[in-house]
Amino acid sequence: MTQDEFTKARRKMESMRASTTDDNAAFADSDKSNVKIYFLTVPKYYEVVYILFHTGMRISEFCGLTLRDIDLENKVINIDHQLQRTSDMRLVIESTKTNAGTRKLPMTEDVAQCFRAIIEDREPPKVERVIDGYSGF
Repeated sequence: MTQDEFTKARRKMESMRASTTDDNAAFADSDKSNVKIYFLTVPKYYEVVYILFHTGMRISEFCGLTLRDIDLENKVINIDHQLQRTSDMRLVIESTKTNAGTRKLPMTEDVAQCFRAIIEDREPPKVERVIDGYSGF
C-alpha cells in the first residue's frame, strides 16, 4: 500500500462509524470478491482486514509484524513492537503502547490461513528493508 493509499484510507476510516457485531458477521461470511470493506474496497486487502477484526491488533502492530513474529505451527502471534511513522515521515520501531500491549495472541485456523495467503503472495523484496534492526515485514 502506498503512503497516499494509506492516508486516504485512514481519513475515510476515521470519518466512519465503528463496526457492529452484525457488520463483523457480515464481513466474515462474505465472499472475498464481494466484500465491501469500509476503508478500502479492494479485495486484495481482505486477509489484512480479517486478521485485524479477529485478533484485535492495532494497525501499527500488524504493520510491525515480521515473519519471526508469526508462528503458524503453534498458531501464536508475538506482539512486542509496532511500526510507526514519524512526523518527518521516517519509519521507526517502537514498543507497544502499554505493557499490556506486549502479548502473545492465539490465532484461529482462519487467521492462520489469512497469514499463509499473505506470506505466499508476498513478493520477495529487491532489498530487504531493515528498520531499527527488524526485517522480514
